[in-house]
Amino acid sequence: MKPVIKWAGGKGSVLPYIRNILPDTYTKYYEPFIGGGAVLLDLNPTSAIVGDINHELIRVYENIRDNVEGVINYLSILDQEHEAVKDPKAFYYRIRKDFNCSLEAGTETQAARFIYLNKHCFNGLYRVNKDGEFNVPFNGKLTGSSFDPEHLRAVSKQLQNVKFIWGDFTWVQNAEEGSLVYLDPPYDPDEDIKTDGFVGYQKAGWTREDTERLKLICDNLTKKNCKVIISNNDTAFIRELFKDYNIHEVEVKRSINRDGNKRKGKEVIITNY
Repeated sequence: MKPVIKWAGGKGSVLPYIRNILPDTYTKYYEPFIGGGAVLLDLNPTSAIVGDINHELIRVYENIRDNVEGVINYLSILDQEHEAVKDPKAFYYRIRKDFNCSLEAGTETQAARFIYLNKHCFNGLYRVNKDGEFNVPFNGKLTGSSFDPEHLRAVSKQLQNVKFIWGDFTWVQNAEEGSLVYLDPPYDPDEDIKTDGFVGYQKAGWTREDTERLKLICDNLTKKNCKVIISNNDTAFIRELFKDYNIHEVEVKRSINRDGNKRKGKEVIITNY
């Protein structure tokens, strides 16, 4: 199942690698950095708990799960207006303003605005300013549908067994023994490729101290016999931090680098098994 939204660092290109290293058995699936949800939707686990620090993103998934027809109805209206107006750029910025004026609303209308903006903003990027407001500019495309209603309904059906959590990743340390935990945090920055360390999803940002906190949780999960998979950039810091784990190199395509010639690179998939 493909993702509903585009997300910086989306895992579509590494899904074949992840499939090849999945454990044979596990009890429940956990993912505290859901982002675009490519791994969750591909695995389709029978029971899952996933989360993200981006509250608007979590509410999008909850509305797709619980209020999919409402999301579809308002997305249809937005797409029709985008096609009909004389100035789609001005319309985009009006919806962006409406979205920022309704943060924390949690409605299917707000979820539909999120998806519309994701499809019509520059490069599908989610970025916020210091006040936590979405501030990505229009991508310039005058036409184009924001969604496929049947795809949204199929995703809604698949999410029925998924519990969503909003907040810092530390909740995942409570994962049940024998579970599979997939971790896709903001990447450690590569000095040569500025977008590798993109952390603009939330105004709080991400630091190497956060990555070190994450490593401690991985160690505790290992003691609980949980299977852990981590995606990150291939940097000396990451290799040293996870030197006691298994490190697999993968070649990837990157979708948000400003330089099209630098949209390829190396990442690592790290496992504790």
